[in-house]
Amino acid sequence: MAFGHHGKPVDAGSNKRPSPGFPEDRQAAWEYTCEVASWLRPQWPEQAQDKGWCKHFKKLTWHLAGFAVLADCLGSDQSVFPYQATPQALDDYWQSKALPQAERALEKLGFGKPPTPSSFPGVRSFFGFDPTPLQQWAQDLTWQPGPQLFVLEDVTGAGKTEAAMTLVHRLLENGQAQGVYFGLPTMATSNAMYERVANTYRRWYDGEQVPQSGAGPRGRVISNRALFSP
Repeated sequence: MAFGHHGKPVDAGSNKRPSPGFPEDRQAAWEYTCEVASWLRPQWPEQAQDKGWCKHFKKLTWHLAGFAVLADCLGSDQSVFPYQATPQALDDYWQSKALPQAERALEKLGFGKPPTPSSFPGVRSFFGFDPTPLQQWAQDLTWQPGPQLFVLEDVTGAGKTEAAMTLVHRLLENGQAQGVYFGLPTMATSNAMYERVANTYRRWYDGEQVPQSGAGPRGRVISNRALFSP
C-alpha cells in the first residue's frame, strides 16, 4: 500500500486520520486494506532491520510517492478502467482485469514501445535557417560515448535554444538520452519556450510517433498541449 501520494510521503510518526466520511466507508476501506495485505505482501529484505539501510530507504519513498501519482493518474482513465458494478473477488479482479488493463493503458500512452529517434539532418534542414556559430558548433561537434555535459553561454540572439535542441536531438539519435526536461524561472518564460519547441520536439522521432509531453507541478494543460512549468 502507498500512502501520501498526493504530495509527499506520510510521516511514520503521525497519527492523523483521514476525513471521517460515513462509518460504512471506513469499514469498507479497512476490509479492502486487509484483503489486499493478505495476498499482495512485499518481500522485505533482511537489511530492513538495519538503521543505516532504513535511512537510505526513506529517501526512496519520494520515488514511490511519484510512482503512485503516475499509477493513480493512469488508473483514473475510465476508457481503460471502467467502473464495475458486478461483485468480484479482489484477487481475481487483479489478475483477470486490473493487470491486463494496466498493460493496455501503458501501451496506449506509448510506454510499451518507446519512439524511435530520427537522424539529425542539420540545422538548415531541421530549423529552416542558416546556423549561427554556436549552432554550427553543436551540429559539427565530434560525438563521444558516455555521459555528456554541455553548458552553453552566449549573447542574446546567438541561438542558444536551437543549439541546445540540436544537442538533444543528437543525444537521442545516439541512444544517450530518453527525453528532455526544460526548466525555466517563470510561467511566462515557460509558456514562451513551449511555443518555440512545440512543433520541433515531435520531429525528433521517426514517422507518426509522438512522444509524451508533460507539465510540472505548477503547469497546466490547455487544448491537449502541455505547457512547460517553472
